[in-house]
Amino acid sequence: MINIIAKSKCLLAFYYIKLYDGKIYISSLSKYLKCTDNHMVKLINILVKNNFISFKIEGRKKLIYLTDKGNEISDRVLKILTLLGEIPVE
Repeated sequence: MINIIAKSKCLLAFYYIKLYDGKIYISSLSKYLKCTDNHMVKLINILVKNNFISFKIEGRKKLIYLTDKGNEISDRVLKILTLLGEIPVE
């Protein structure tokens, strides 16, 4: 699991999901991370399988939310990015 979490796109995914407080779509997340929707779906499925995120369906849209475990990781990711001075600018 550490191989997946330690990748930069995954770390930034935690950051953006936390930043938008669960009001973000897969397509928006893939745009911020500059990757394809297909790649993002694969990454999201891994995170769901390991209970880091969950979905909430509102109409035809799927919103991504962090679980308690995901919130803990995203807090730590934010601290690391802050220390390194690597907070992404939209």
